[in-house]
Amino acid sequence: MTTIRAARLTFPRANGLVEAATRRYVAQAASSSPALLLSSRPRRAPSSPATTALTPSRPFRTSPSLQKKLKAKKMAEQEAHNPNSVTHHDDPAEDAKHPKPNPADLLDLTDLTTRWSALDAHYRDALKKLSTGGRFNPDVIGALPVTPDPKHDPGQRYPLRELAQVVPRQGRIVSLLVHDKAHVRPIVDAVQASPDFNQQPQRSPDNDLELTLTVEPERREDLAARAHALTHIWRDRVRQATEKRRKVHAKWLVQKEVVPDLKRRADAEVLKVQTKVLGGIDTLEKETLARLK
Repeated sequence: MTTIRAARLTFPRANGLVEAATRRYVAQAASSSPALLLSSRPRRAPSSPATTALTPSRPFRTSPSLQKKLKAKKMAEQEAHNPNSVTHHDDPAEDAKHPKPNPADLLDLTDLTTRWSALDAHYRDALKKLSTGGRFNPDVIGALPVTPDPKHDPGQRYPLRELAQVVPRQGRIVSLLVHDKAHVRPIVDAVQASPDFNQQPQRSPDNDLELTLTVEPERREDLAARAHALTHIWRDRVRQATEKRRKVHAKWLVQKEVVPDLKRRADAEVLKVQTKVLGGIDTLEKETLARLK
């Protein structure tokens, strides 16, 4: 106990001696060299008038032009993936619609050309609808995807035309005559969620199965942006189908079902035909944009 008490008394004294020695050393150094004391003080960074005068500019991601492009792309993607469109190129159900490639006849591209033809029919129709009124076109309204039972079957979607009759009225008014009362709420939700319409359809006071909505005309520059976005997606789908066929060639080569020279020839032929298809898309895009001017 005596040793512990002595240690407690010794440590404060030692700490006091160290602090006193430190203060004495700093005072001597300051008196002999004032610059040393000044240099030990933290320096404040000089403020730049030019920097402080600048006001924060609007980020590019929030600019109106970019927002317009993003909206056009989103709307184009919805049109490209509506229930009436061709399905994704990796979908097994889609594969069943086309002939299978045959390593014994490597230059037969029927499986690829039928995929391109399906894409051609879908996107030509979408561009035609844009050229003839855009979202006010009854066909565009009728193609709106609707989920009749989102709670129990969220993956099942139907085009609106199968659940209701689309009837243009006077001016910009469109009536939706719903076939089944159970589909009224799903149709209302689909219209509200659509970037094309984004409004609450009004119920008719005289008919529980009738909904009305007002469709404002689209500006030509907005239609042109959507047409450009649609053709961009179309080109991507064409290239995806091409790449899928070329992967089949590579698999056959590994499995020694075809020789390298024949594979290179088939790859070149696929790219040659793809170039013609993409050229046709370019031409159709120019014609569509010219009609929208």
